[in-house]
Amino acid sequence: MIKVGSIYSAVEGLNASIYVNRDKTIEALFSKQENTDQKMEDNPFVGLLQALNRMQKFCGILSPLQTNYILKEPPTLVARTASILSISQVIGLGTFLKQFHPSHATQYIQYMGQYVRITAELAYGVYDPQILLDDPASEVLKSAFWLMYFCRFMGVPKSLVDSCLPPSLVAMLQM
Repeated sequence: MIKVGSIYSAVEGLNASIYVNRDKTIEALFSKQENTDQKMEDNPFVGLLQALNRMQKFCGILSPLQTNYILKEPPTLVARTASILSISQVIGLGTFLKQFHPSHATQYIQYMGQYVRITAELAYGVYDPQILLDDPASEVLKSAFWLMYFCRFMGVPKSLVDSCLPPSLVAMLQM
């Protein structure tokens, strides 16, 4: 008989210890890899990360934010590419919504505002165990900034944005 609680605790502890030093470990792995002829797939640490991912999946605790999917040297300009991708998402979503009646863009903004309010309640008040976020306060800020940037780009009236976001959050973001 398998004791899930024991497996969960062991896997979570192992994951936490690896995650805390993840950046240093991966950087060391890449620098060590450059000095040898060993293939990345043959490295025991890569095997450990892959096994840990399988254990997390088995326990139902696989977090996409704590999983290393790519275990090779990132391409040059990856940060610049990510920033362009982010900007294109706003432009693409804005262009998509402009194809329809303006009420659809308004509904999108209201839904995003609802998400921000619920996440703010989770971060600063009520806790719902059905919603699992690593850092709800950070999620609130990211979502609110996304919504404000989207609205600024789309020329949405400030009154609509303010009606969808908690006033205390709007005041905090304007500091």
